[in-house]
Order: sequence, then C-alpha cells, then structure tokens
Amino acid sequence: MTVVKSIQTDDLLRSAVVLDLGDLRRQGERILAQARSEADQILAMARAEADRIKREAAGKGHAEGLARGLHEGHATGEAAGRERAYAEQREQLAALLERWGAAVERWEAERGRWMLEAREDVLRFACRFAERVVHRTVKLDPTIVVDQVATTLDLLMQPSRVRITVHPDDRPLVEAALPGLQRRIGETVHLNLETDQAMERGGCVLGTDRGRVDATIERQIERIIDALLPRGADDPDGASGEAESSE
Repeated sequence: MTVVKSIQTDDLLRSAVVLDLGDLRRQGERILAQARSEADQILAMARAEADRIKREAAGKGHAEGLARGLHEGHATGEAAGRERAYAEQREQLAALLERWGAAVERWEAERGRWMLEAREDVLRFACRFAERVVHRTVKLDPTIVVDQVATTLDLLMQPSRVRITVHPDDRPLVEAALPGLQRRIGETVHLNLETDQAMERGGCVLGTDRGRVDATIERQIERIIDALLPRGADDPDGASGEAESSE
C-alpha cells in the first residue's frame, strides 16, 4: 500500500489522533454506563417482584391461620395457613427466578452485540475522519503526487511504455519530476503523461500493456476501510485488487 507522506501537517495529524481516541473512549464509557443501568433495572424489578410475592404469601397465610385458629387453635392454624400459602406461591417464585435468569442472559447477549456495533461505528468514524485528514494533507502538500507516481512505478514489472494519468492541476509538478523518475526506472522505459479531470488531486493511475495500477488517494483509503471493515457479500463494490490486469 502506498504511503502518504505529510510534511507540513504534523500538528493536524497529531490532533486528529487525539480526537479519534477521545471519541472512542467516550463512546465506550457511554455503552458501559447504559449496560450497567439496564442491569440495575433488571435486578431491581426482580427484587421488587420477589418481595411482593412474599408479602402476599405471608398475608394470605396469616388470614387463613386466624380463621382456622377459631377451631383448632391460633398457633396451629396460622402455621398451617402460612405453609399452604407458601406452597401456592412457590410456583410463582420459581417462574420469577426463571424470567429473571432469562432477562440476565438476554442482557449479556445484547451487551456483546452493543460492543460489536460500537466497535464498528467507531472504526467507521475513524476511517472517515482519517479520509478528511488525508485530503486536507494533499491540499497542504501538493508534492505528494510526485511520491505517489514514484512509488507506483516500482510496482510495475519492467514495462517498456507507461501511461501516467493525474489531475490536470498536478501535471506541472509531475512534469517537473519526470526527469528524476526517468533516471530512477531507467531509460528503457518510456513515460507518457496524461491528465483526467475526474482524478482526485494527489493520486495517479499508471497503465501499461499488461495492466494498470490505481494509486489514487480515494482508492487507497478504500483499501484501508476494506481491511478494517470487510464489505458484506451484498456490497456491489465487493473486494477489488490493487492492480487490474488486462488479458
């Protein structure tokens, strides 16, 4: 992958890294806070429901005990009534515990999904932020196109004729650098410079009889994003190679 060099924007890139890490930390803290809050709510609801069932059971047992105590004695009747009430409520308590456990399991599963989605969102943000920084760097340092052309030439397998396509505004810089590039690759290779208004500044496309190498800034950023966030199977762009060979 072509390395984009920035000479004049060290402060800009340094601040970009700090901003990226700060956003990542804050988003992670928000996710953890939300997860803790939901877990606390689940536990509080479960405890409240358990307390309510116990109170109902105790009240019912007390009432039945008093009624039976008129005939069998207060102490014996109250104990028997309470036991019957607890038996009737035991099933409800078991169901409550089962629902509570299921809710905790769902929360654990959701937490994992939230963390994964948060990671992907942060990566997308970082890639888009880096894309803006790179384009800003190209504007501040137009000579990047010369390094792009030189590095891309090294990827080609000794062609005899090379077509270099750049943005019209980059043509003067590349023309000035052509003699040095020619010496670097040898006199046996003929370099032909072309322009294309559709190209982005700072990038280039080199073509030979064997194929072409796309070294545009946009394409390099796409490769970085593809490496961090692989495209889905239904993505029409799909995964494309760095070089396109012609038959």
